[in-house]
Amino acid sequence: MSQYQEYAEKPGEFLALTGYTRQEFDALLPHFRHHYYEWMKIHRLDGKPAANGPIVITRTVPYR
Repeated sequence: MSQYQEYAEKPGEFLALTGYTRQEFDALLPHFRHHYYEWMKIHRLDGKPAANGPIVITRTVPYR
């Protein structure tokens, strides 16, 4: 079980950790995921530009 799933099952802890209810967080997640993947195409994890050009993301891992 992922840490997300562990906290998602505990409404009080999830709200304290994120500041959002599970429903609110789930509604925002697709927007952040889109922008994250767009950013990751041209940057490394440390924030620097990718040295070998854009990365092509061929598969996404579901968050649930």
